[in-house]
Amino acid sequence: MTSYSVAVVGALGSGKSALTVKYITRRFIMEYDPTLEDVYSKTESVEGHDLTVNLMDTYHPHMVSTTTSNSSSEDYLRWAGAIIVVYSITSRSSFAVAKSYLELISQFARESSRPDIPVALVGNKVDLERYRTVSRHAGQELAAEYDCHFYETSAAEDYGSVEVVFHELIKDIARLTDQNVVIQPLYISEPATQTTVSNSNGNSHAPLKRTKSPKSADYFRVSSKKDEAKVLPRRQVSTFKLFNKSFKIFN
Repeated sequence: MTSYSVAVVGALGSGKSALTVKYITRRFIMEYDPTLEDVYSKTESVEGHDLTVNLMDTYHPHMVSTTTSNSSSEDYLRWAGAIIVVYSITSRSSFAVAKSYLELISQFARESSRPDIPVALVGNKVDLERYRTVSRHAGQELAAEYDCHFYETSAAEDYGSVEVVFHELIKDIARLTDQNVVIQPLYISEPATQTTVSNSNGNSHAPLKRTKSPKSADYFRVSSKKDEAKVLPRRQVSTFKLFNKSFKIFN
């Protein structure tokens, strides 16, 4: 079975773990340990093709100004076929961290043989619109600066808008795979220090190329034959594995 890998990054409190588990389970988690880095595996059907999606919910507690990424960051960048950068629309600081991640990914793309890594910038927690501090326009502009997909959604609400983020990136990976882009296996090692790149502030950066350029901030309907598939026992329709994390999951 074909397997695709997606890394999810973002500041603590951005809701990246909730977004990841929402996609895996269709449920919203309220309480979890944000300090644990974990890998999830889910099997499902996208556009009529059965596949396995491997998701890494990363943990990087600090974003330190430097010109060199740390070895842990390089590990997940090499491993991932696509990357989701999450921020909370209620937090300017998480938006700044998201920009630092985009710059880090841009630097990696510039220095590696993978200039076309599919990337999505996701503004999470739109259910908390009354507390918004990051405008939708600001998110659109940042995504345009790095030429990546842009979405606003909420892990607490509609599953469809969350699923679309992952499915569009999976389809991007599939297109790149057809062009014989090799994704390296993951070998994680503990770094001695934790550093990452700063915001671009006048520095040049490579655009994060997309194999498909959707309209910014639009929700897409994923063309899928999943609903037409033969009905299987519930436990066989979608399977997933969770390691290490402890959750409280709510319908």
